[in-house]
Amino acid sequence: MKVILCEDNEKILEQIALYIENYALIEENGIEIQLKATDPFEVISYIQSQRADCYFLDIDLGSEITGLDLAKQIRSLDPLASIIFITSHSEMLRLTFTYHVEALDFIMKDEMLSIKEKVLNALKKAHQKYNKIGIQPELHYFPLRHGEFVKNIEMGSIMFFKVSNIAHKITLHTTQGIYEYYDSLNTVEEFDSHFFRTHRSYVINIKNISKFDKKQKQVIMKDGSICPVAFRRVKSLEQAIHELPTNEP
Repeated sequence: MKVILCEDNEKILEQIALYIENYALIEENGIEIQLKATDPFEVISYIQSQRADCYFLDIDLGSEITGLDLAKQIRSLDPLASIIFITSHSEMLRLTFTYHVEALDFIMKDEMLSIKEKVLNALKKAHQKYNKIGIQPELHYFPLRHGEFVKNIEMGSIMFFKVSNIAHKITLHTTQGIYEYYDSLNTVEEFDSHFFRTHRSYVINIKNISKFDKKQKQVIMKDGSICPVAFRRVKSLEQAIHELPTNEP
């Protein structure tokens, strides 16, 4: 789970970061801080091209952009991200409703004696939410599990799965990269109706087919990858493609 911190008080920023880093190190749960910023414009620059899963935002950032403004921008790009507000002013929490920003939790700075516990409790809630995202089909994520770690992969980025050269492992090919992990194609095939077994060693995402060459018995995916199609799977693949709703890619 990727975490971003934005707090204009550098001392508090580093303190919160230390709590999170120590917790992640001890638990080995895959939680990583991607950005620590005192300037909200750094976060805005980051989210133009990348995404995080959890944001700790100070509401008063000493800038023309407040934490609420920043949260609204984050929400417009990623409705699933967990947002946790940090503030010294309890009255400002009411504004989260005005801004239509759904917050996972709130941390009050004037309760510094318990801030560590509050940070970790909020972090744990965000991590639990993150781990559940991939098992809710309507959210269109595939949960790639590696030991205790979970990485939620956007379904639209998935091209195909292939049996690895390493026993009991498969490789997942996406537009974002290639991942190798322990699983079986049988399990993958059952995860989503758009995952289709074209070959004993391949499961493809039929929504990302660019061309189906029946003569050559292969499919060309949108990223240019070529996947074989077994003779006995040609007709059923053709039918599966035909049954795709016309408004789907």
